[in-house]
Amino acid sequence: MTDFRRQPGRGFQVGNPNPPLSPPPAERITPRSGRSAAVGASGRAASPYMHRSEPHRPMVGQQQPQSTQSIQPQPAPSSAPQQAYDPYAWVSRPQPQPQSQPAPQPQPYRASAPSRDTYAVPVQQPAPQSQPQPATIPADDFADDTLPSGLDDDSFYGFDDDQPPQSAPEPQRGSLLGNDGVSPLFADDAPKGRTIGSQKKSPRYNTERPRHGRRRWLWWLSGIGLLMLLILAVAYWWYHQNLQPVDRTDTTTKTITIGEGDTFKTVAATLKEQGLIRDVRAFDIYTRLSGSRNQLHTGVCQFSPAQSLPEIATKLSQGCHDNRVVTFLPGGTVVDSHYKPQGQDATTALKRAGYSEESIKAALAKTYDSPLFANKPAGTSLEGYIFGDTYSVPANQGPEAALKAAFAHMYEQIQNNGLIDKFAAQKLNLYQAITLASIIQREMGCGGASQDCYQIQRQIAQVFYKRLRENKVLGSDVTFIYGADIAGVSPNVNLDSPYNTRIKPGLPPGPIATPGLGALKAVADPAPGSYEFFLAGDDGNVYFANTDAEHQANIKQHCKKLCSEL
Repeated sequence: MTDFRRQPGRGFQVGNPNPPLSPPPAERITPRSGRSAAVGASGRAASPYMHRSEPHRPMVGQQQPQSTQSIQPQPAPSSAPQQAYDPYAWVSRPQPQPQSQPAPQPQPYRASAPSRDTYAVPVQQPAPQSQPQPATIPADDFADDTLPSGLDDDSFYGFDDDQPPQSAPEPQRGSLLGNDGVSPLFADDAPKGRTIGSQKKSPRYNTERPRHGRRRWLWWLSGIGLLMLLILAVAYWWYHQNLQPVDRTDTTTKTITIGEGDTFKTVAATLKEQGLIRDVRAFDIYTRLSGSRNQLHTGVCQFSPAQSLPEIATKLSQGCHDNRVVTFLPGGTVVDSHYKPQGQDATTALKRAGYSEESIKAALAKTYDSPLFANKPAGTSLEGYIFGDTYSVPANQGPEAALKAAFAHMYEQIQNNGLIDKFAAQKLNLYQAITLASIIQREMGCGGASQDCYQIQRQIAQVFYKRLRENKVLGSDVTFIYGADIAGVSPNVNLDSPYNTRIKPGLPPGPIATPGLGALKAVADPAPGSYEFFLAGDDGNVYFANTDAEHQANIKQHCKKLCSEL
C-alpha cells in the first residue's frame, strides 16, 4: 500500500520514495450503462486515467444518475507489507511492486506546449427550479481521492518539480480549473460549447463593440464640427475686415491709370501699393463673388483711402473717366514752410490729387506763357501766382494742367474786377501789386477774426501805402519768416535777407504767398485813414494806432502771448 502524506509547502508527498518509472499495466475499463466508455454519467469526457474502482463524483447541484455500473478492480499481486492506519494518509489503491528498469537517460527539459483554447461539454441543466442555481466549480474528479497511475502529487497540483520529465509523458495540471472554467484533463476531449461553471465568454471571442466607442466617435465628430465652425467664423471676420476702408478720415485722392492689357490682379497690386485696399486676396475674392472680375475698363480713376473695397471694385467695373480735383488755398506757398509747416502749399495739394513728386517738381520748374506774368522778372518762381481755388482737370493730364488752370483763373479775376488799372492808380504794376497782396494775405488771412476780413485787409493796405510813401520799412514779420524758410535758417528779426522788411525798406523781391481775391481788391482799393501801426492780438483781432505810444499800449493790453509788432 502506497503512503501519501502531506508535506508542508509541497502538498501531498508520496510515501514510496522510488515510484515506478513505467506506467502501470493497462486495466480494462468497463463502460457504464447507457454511456460510451469516453463519456461519464455527468456528461463530461472520461479521463484516460480514471480507475475502474473510482466511481465518478457528481458536481455540486447535479443529480446523481439513477443507474450506474461500478467498475470492479482486478486484483494486483503485491508483496508490499501492509502499513498501519494513518489518519493523514489518503485512501490508496494497491501499487505494483517495483521492477528493475534500466537507468533512464537524461532528457532535456522541454516546456509544455500552451494548451489550446477548448470548450467543455455543455452542461445538462436540471429541471427548472423556483430559484436560479448559482454556477459552481466541479467537484474532484476522483471519488476515492486517489491519483491516477503515473501521476505524483506535485504534477497533479501544478507544483514546479526540479526533476526533469520522465520518459513516460505525464499530464501537467496548473489548477483544478483553467481560465475557461474547464479542467485541463478534459479540455482535449471536450466539445466546443459553453464553458462549465461560468456563462462568461472568453475575451478573445468577444465581438461585441463597447458602448463607449460610439460615444468616443460622437465626441470626435462634435469636436471636428466645432473646429470647422471656428475656422469659418475667423475666415468671415477676416474677409469682412478687409472690405472696410483703409482710413475713413483720409480723403486724399490718388489716381490709378488702367491701360490695355491690365488685369484685376495687376490693378489690385497697384491699389495695395497706393494704400487704397487692405488685402489683395480679399479684393480677388470679392471680384470673383460679385462677378465684376471680367468687367475691367481702361481709364484714369481716382480713389481715396476713405472708400471701401466694394466701392472701388464697382467703380473699376463701370469704367473710370474721372477728373483730378486740385484745391489751392489762399495764403499758401509753392512749398511748405520749414519753420511752421501747415500743409497749405501747392506741392502738397498736387500730391493729394494723385500726382507724383517728380512730375510736380518738373511742372513747377517750367516757364508758362500767360499775360499774368507781365512784369514778372525772369528766373523767379511761381510764388504768388497759383491762385487759391478748387480746380478740376482731366485725370490723364499732368500737374501742368492744374497750374495752367490756376493761372488762367487768377488773370480772369483780375480782369473781371478791373484791378490792373486800379493797381496803376496806386503806382503799382501787376507784379508789385501781387507782392503787396501776398503780404496782406499772410498778415490777415481772415481765419479766426471776428471783424470784417475784407475791411481789415483794406485798412492794412492803407498802413502799408503810408509807409511806402514815407519811405519807411514795412516792418512785417511774415516777410523775414519767409526769407528764413527759403534760406533754410531759423527766423530772426535781424536776418540779412532781401525779404526782411524789418530792416529793408520798400517791397520784398517777390510775392511770399498766394493772395486771395480779397487781398487783391484791398491793394487796388485801400481803406481811408492815417494809421501807421497795426497789431494782431492774441484774440485774433487787429488793433490799429496812429502813434507809437498808442501802439505800445495795444501791445501791453492785447499782445501778451502771440503778437506781431510793426
